Amino acid sequence: MNKQNRGGAIAAPKKIISLILAAVMLLLAAGVIGYFVTKPNGGGTVTELPPVMDGDGNELDPSKVHELPSQLVFTRSFTGGVNDSYQGSVNLRATVKPSDAIDTKVDWSVAFMNPESAWAKGKSVTNYVTVTPTSDGSKDAEVTCKGEFAEPVLITVRSRSNTNASATCQVDFRQKFLGFKVTLENRFNQAPLEWFQPDKYSADKETITNAVKASFMDETDTKITASVEFSSVYTLPAKEAADMVITGIDITMTRGLYDVLGDTGLDPAAVENLAHIDGTSSTSVKNIFDGPWLGMLGATGDSGRNKLINALAGYNGAAYTIGIELNNSGNAAVQFQITIDTSLIVSQKGVESVTLGDSTLEF
Repeated sequence: MNKQNRGGAIAAPKKIISLILAAVMLLLAAGVIGYFVTKPNGGGTVTELPPVMDGDGNELDPSKVHELPSQLVFTRSFTGGVNDSYQGSVNLRATVKPSDAIDTKVDWSVAFMNPESAWAKGKSVTNYVTVTPTSDGSKDAEVTCKGEFAEPVLITVRSRSNTNASATCQVDFRQKFLGFKVTLENRFNQAPLEWFQPDKYSADKETITNAVKASFMDETDTKITASVEFSSVYTLPAKEAADMVITGIDITMTRGLYDVLGDTGLDPAAVENLAHIDGTSSTSVKNIFDGPWLGMLGATGDSGRNKLINALAGYNGAAYTIGIELNNSGNAAVQFQITIDTSLIVSQKGVESVTLGDSTLEF
């Protein structure tokens, strides 16, 4: 009985120790695996603004007639690369008082607020905003935004019978969020590399993945810069600008590259030390895909270098992801991928040995 009791007492701690060790291993695995990301996220979700609004932000339905507001705000234009059927127009109605006046006809006109401003000078306002009455003297008119503009436009409605009676509406164009951009520069790449995640109103091409050249014969500093892109022609700044401040860049090794490096026999601790890099919106990264990076991985000697070169040359997946963090959120709003361009390193292998043939040579 006593032996059984002692045996049970000993067995219980073994189970507890096993559970503790299992928990520790899970935590360690989570700490390591948590570094790695396998695919990029789509990002850059912003509040969808109506195509045209009044000064208070109320949407103006293009299919209805609206009372002439004191301010009109367009967020898209007829020629602005909009991917929907909106035609950049709104129907407005001027109010003449008293409504039973003898002559209630009005004339509509449009002009830049400051036609001599640096942007407006030499430009025709009707290339950007037009006003078309439904008939001669009508109080109803269609206002169309034909393109982005950087000088406020004034629409004036004036009574024909009393030119001192008039009303003015200011027309503005809201700045548009275009997307997220990352630029990478170093000596190995002849020109800066760019990644871009466009919003729906950007005409620029999406680039989620770029190949970065590696060279193990030299050392280089790599500069990575992230930015939030907005349109440059506007009269009102984008409201999102204040809420889309880049507070960090997260550069993380992918699980695919981690496994490839592990299969070459490199020290796991050395690989983990290079698995995660934190930075600001403009970060200078030392020792990535260069000679010191090779040494930091522990790929020493010609044999170690050659083995790593062969492994990287045979790997076609993403090597790192670049995540952009906004407003200290702790999460990536968008992620891009880095692949390795091995065109330089495949010719940088070292000599491992010299051998002779098996046959003998007789004179």
